[in-house]
Amino acid sequence: MHGFTLKTCVAILSFGIAWIFTCHHSLAQNAGKKDYYNQAAGIIGYNLGAYTQKYVLKKELREISGLSYYKKDQLACVEDEHGRVYIYDLKEKSIGQVIKFGKKGDYEGIEIVGKEVFVLRSDGKIFNFSVRDMQDMEEVSATVLKTPLSSKNDVEGLGYSTKGKQLMLACKEKSKIDDRQSKGKAIYLFDIHSKQLHPDAFLDLETKKLNDFLETKPIKFKKIKEFKPSAVATHPKTQQTFVIASVGKVLVIIGKNGQLVQVIPLDAKIFKQPEGICFSPNGTMFIASEGQDGHGYILEFSYR
Repeated sequence: MHGFTLKTCVAILSFGIAWIFTCHHSLAQNAGKKDYYNQAAGIIGYNLGAYTQKYVLKKELREISGLSYYKKDQLACVEDEHGRVYIYDLKEKSIGQVIKFGKKGDYEGIEIVGKEVFVLRSDGKIFNFSVRDMQDMEEVSATVLKTPLSSKNDVEGLGYSTKGKQLMLACKEKSKIDDRQSKGKAIYLFDIHSKQLHPDAFLDLETKKLNDFLETKPIKFKKIKEFKPSAVATHPKTQQTFVIASVGKVLVIIGKNGQLVQVIPLDAKIFKQPEGICFSPNGTMFIASEGQDGHGYILEFSYR
């Protein structure tokens, strides 16, 4: 056999069989994921495997870390290096306005509630100013609202809960206030009127429970090794809480009563480093991702 020994032929044959099995398994996994995305879309209203629009951002937003719906065809964005709000125009696909509100810092989230703007820094401080000031000026004076959280908590997600009109603050790292220790990663509520943070967690998300949920599904995903929330938002139609994690690459949906509705592993090819999430009033979902070695971008998903 042209110099091939029986042992060599067996090795080549074994390699070929293993390669075919691997390819078949990979194709089956991809097909399974596609089916899972389709099934999940029937529950949450979005197919995370098929975005409707991708907005590639300029270098100013390469490190985009948070976004909020501002007005029709416009999103307000922050990045984790400068104290600036960037108004991104979806039609023009460009930054239409830049507003300075603070010094350099690790800003991780933004939420516009009525006539007020709130920007979260990772040490738990919230920068507050009015929408009117933002419309009229290139630089605004922000009021700094303090919370019991600190950089040890690494607070990365900022959203708005219609329950009692409160902000949601999601911790990426340890979730502890005084002697109150959460089992998993906590999301706390901050009362906009009293300017006080509730010390007990609004949501306590444990990695084990997320994996237990995935175990009930027909397709076997890799276990979530770490779950570290990077963004949180409330759905305008269902009032469900959407929590996205860059570390762990997963989207978690929580029902109005705190029950786990869905856990969806994210495709790393689509979501390189998801850091922000928001919704338009009609339910259109926007997810922002840092660029890593390339440009930052925003993905748009239509609501079914």
